[in-house]
Amino acid sequence: MNAPAQAQSFPLLPIALRLTAVAVAIGLFMYALLGSSDPAMLQTGLIALVGVWLVNVASVVFVSGFAPRGAMPVAMAHYAAAGGRLLLCVGLGVLAVKQWDMPTTATLIALASAYIPLLLVEAVAIAGYVRRVYVAPVDAKSEVTG
Repeated sequence: MNAPAQAQSFPLLPIALRLTAVAVAIGLFMYALLGSSDPAMLQTGLIALVGVWLVNVASVVFVSGFAPRGAMPVAMAHYAAAGGRLLLCVGLGVLAVKQWDMPTTATLIALASAYIPLLLVEAVAIAGYVRRVYVAPVDAKSEVTG
């Protein structure tokens, strides 16, 4: 196990705050785009956004549990969580359409438009953590001597 991995804690709160900031920005964009012209579409978009945001924050909490084991388990947990995150978001879409009678196309577009930016923020933050924590072995042949 890498010694720096134990010394540097997983940035759970900063990642959750970044996800929240991006979700608020997406919500404001939806409001600016739809405003009062189509309240039903705005409601659909905001419900999808909140659901995707909750799934992403839960995913980061899951991934943070692997931080004491090092950088590579964090990276593997992030990829493993991707499948669960996608299934939960699709399940949320099915629930919204079947149980809450939300429009199918608008719900799927809202889910995708929330899922992709939030996934990007999460992936970049976790990749940054892995880069900071993982100490790559140095190959003696690749060192520059001079």
